[in-house]
Amino acid sequence: MNFVKFFAAGALLLSACPFTAFADETENPLKDQTPIMTFTTTKGMEAKETSRFFQIYLKSSIANDSAYVDYGNGQPPVKIPIPKANYLTTLKNDVTKVKMEKDTAVVKLYGNNIWFVNINNDRVIDLKIHEGAKKIKEFRCENDSLTDFDFLNEMTSLEYAVITNNRAEKINIVNDSLQRLQMNKQPELKGLSVKSKNLYEFKLQNSLCSSIILTDCPSLRELTCFDNILLKEFKTDSKVLTKFNLYKNPILETVEIPAQPKLGTLQITNNPKMTSINLADYPAVTNLAVFGSGFESIDASDLAELTQFQAQNSPSLKSLNFKGCKKVTSISANGSPLLASVDVSDCEILKTLNLYDCNLSALELNPKALATLTTFKIQNNNFNLETLPPTPTKISVNNYVYAPQKGFPKLPASSNLSTEYDLAGWLKAMKGDTEVKSIVKLVSIFEEDMEEGVDYEQVGTKFRFLKSNIDSLAFIVTNEAYPKFSGDNMLTSGYTRVSAGNSGVDDNLAAADKAIATDGTSVVVKGMKGEICRIYDLTGRMIEEIVIADDLQLIPLPDNAPYIVRAGKLSRKIIL
Repeated sequence: MNFVKFFAAGALLLSACPFTAFADETENPLKDQTPIMTFTTTKGMEAKETSRFFQIYLKSSIANDSAYVDYGNGQPPVKIPIPKANYLTTLKNDVTKVKMEKDTAVVKLYGNNIWFVNINNDRVIDLKIHEGAKKIKEFRCENDSLTDFDFLNEMTSLEYAVITNNRAEKINIVNDSLQRLQMNKQPELKGLSVKSKNLYEFKLQNSLCSSIILTDCPSLRELTCFDNILLKEFKTDSKVLTKFNLYKNPILETVEIPAQPKLGTLQITNNPKMTSINLADYPAVTNLAVFGSGFESIDASDLAELTQFQAQNSPSLKSLNFKGCKKVTSISANGSPLLASVDVSDCEILKTLNLYDCNLSALELNPKALATLTTFKIQNNNFNLETLPPTPTKISVNNYVYAPQKGFPKLPASSNLSTEYDLAGWLKAMKGDTEVKSIVKLVSIFEEDMEEGVDYEQVGTKFRFLKSNIDSLAFIVTNEAYPKFSGDNMLTSGYTRVSAGNSGVDDNLAAADKAIATDGTSVVVKGMKGEICRIYDLTGRMIEEIVIADDLQLIPLPDNAPYIVRAGKLSRKIIL
């Protein structure tokens, strides 16, 4: 008896055990019948018990049909009832129960109206077709071990073939009935030839082909080719492409495709050897992706229909031109360290603009885009407060990210009274139509505010120190028009230690008979010979105690640390 179980997905699963037996030859429906196909399998050698199932998926063109499988084990064939037309029916058996444990088994499939056959994961190493296979329209043999696919040329009704992950070194297909061909994961494939007047979809992945020439497939509309590590040349003569995906082909340099008036999706990504592309040949493109490739510039000005653009992490990219692209809504080119020029001045309905981690110092937005942008990220560029784009009117506070910026000027670790600090570009900003002046502070490492006119002065955009200081000092700039320049993203010069100049010794020494100062590397104690000098860290732990032996005593200490120095009646904080 055959056990039948229906699944919610609409497929019929049959486990045949025991087998149908025929009383005599007159009852045998396979008498004088030729199988559709014969294939050799090594499924019986499967090591994992959970994988030791042999299964076939079928569809028939008529209702109340039957197919049969002969496992080549000396037992009668197994009958597969197919109750409905175009209904997916599955035969699944443990190889041990159908006595397929030997090295190879020759399996025969019978049926008169079968148009769909799937033998995925059955460890098929050889396949031969017979007359009945000429009715098959869809054939799948993924994750098998076939080395020869010449049989595809004999399947004269075949429209759709999926032959992913097999072991052929060469494949030559000549079949005008074929419309769709998927051959992902071909780890041993070195040579490929495909000729089909009606082929409209082609996919190839992970091959060893150095050249792919599809010049006899004039109907190709959807073409995908990726992860081909030896591919150097790609060519097609189709002029009706609508989708073209070419990615992760590390040495591919030459791509020859004619002008494509209908091409809507063009993705040429992670092909580092590709350095140029003429987008004027593809005027209908709406979705363009070129990230990770070797292009130095992308001129999209001929793409009036463009809506989506991606060029993230493109190490060679220097410029982007979207002049005339009024329909584009999303542009992403973040992580392109040489990108210094982007023209989006005609992009009126932008919603997403990701240009962070680039090399931009200016960006002109279309005024209309200020009302449509919902995500705008331009941090880690070279903008200043005067060149930063204005805040879009409808964007949430978290979705306009402009801080930090790489171009904020820094001071050296050591400065003197002649050092000038230029803050051009950082002293004002625009908030709408209102100019907002920046607030500039000079603060010590101990968060003490220095006084303008006493400790420093401003002349135009430049700042200059007026006296030396034993504490490290830093300029900090804030502007209420761009409040995210705070915390970890604070606009700061970094700390510098200001000395008097050529002497290198703190000029507090010249102003008093007794003083504690620094020359940048040591504590300097003046006018306290015979006094005890004690030096503490900021926790109060005494780390040094000496008697001053000279009128001008130098006490070397480890640098990059603050200290409290006490000698006589004087006490000072210093930093080395």
